[in-house]
Amino acid sequence: MFEDVVVAAQFRAFHGGVSDALLDEAARAAGCGSGIGRLCLVSDEMLAGICARLDLRHGPRVVDIGCGRGFLERWLQHRGYGPRAFGLDRAAEAIDAARRQCPGAQFVQGDYRTHPFQPEFEAAFALDVAVSGKFAASLLAVIRSALREGGRFVITAPSLDGRHEGRLHQARTAMLEHFSDVEMLDATAEAASFAKRLYASYLRITAWRPEIRSRFAEQAGAVLRSIDRGDFHYAIAFGATRSEAQTAHRAV
Repeated sequence: MFEDVVVAAQFRAFHGGVSDALLDEAARAAGCGSGIGRLCLVSDEMLAGICARLDLRHGPRVVDIGCGRGFLERWLQHRGYGPRAFGLDRAAEAIDAARRQCPGAQFVQGDYRTHPFQPEFEAAFALDVAVSGKFAASLLAVIRSALREGGRFVITAPSLDGRHEGRLHQARTAMLEHFSDVEMLDATAEAASFAKRLYASYLRITAWRPEIRSRFAEQAGAVLRSIDRGDFHYAIAFGATRSEAQTAHRAV
C-alpha cells in the first residue's frame, strides 16, 4: 500500500501471508457492499464514481498499474464491466493471488517502470501507487505510453505528512505538459472516513497471522495518526491523452 510504511521486502512477505478471505471479511465489515477485500483506501462508492468519470460502460481495455491482489479486476467483474483488464505488480505473491481470485483477467509480474507497454489501453488505473502523494515522472510516462489516443486515466494519491500542496502543484504542471482534461479532486474526507472503518475492521479480526496483524497495526497507526494531526490528504487525479490534433495545436 504505502511504500513508506511497508518497505519493498516486507511487501512481498506480506502478500505471501495475508488471507484473501479475511480481506473480504474486513471489507464487508467496513461497509463495502461488494465484499471485495482491498489494500487501498478506495471505497466502493469512490470507485464507482471513478469508473463513471472514466466511462467504462463499453468495456474498454483497462491497465491496472500496481494491481496488487487483483482488487480492481474483481470489482470490475462484480459490477459487470467485464474481464478486459491487464494487471501489473512487482510482487510475485500478489500476482499469484490475483490470478487465483480473478482468472478472467491477465496479470503479469514486473516493474511498471521497465515493462514494455504499448498504446493499447483505453483506461489506466494507478490506485495508491503515487507514494506519499508524489506523482513520479516515471508513472506519468508509463501511463502516456500505455494509453491509446484519447485514453483516460486515474491516479489516487494518499499523503500522510501534510506537505501535499507543493507536490500536487508540481504534479498538475507535469500532467498538463502531456495530457488534456487534467483535474485534481480532493477526496480527503471520503478517504479518511473509509480508512477509519477499514483499519478498525482489519484490527478486529483475530485470525490474522501475527506478522500480518502487526503490519496492519503499523499501517493503521501511521494513517490514523496522520488523520488526527490533520496531515492526511487524498487526491484523485484524472486526465486523458491528447489527440493528434490537440498535440499539433499545442506545438504551434
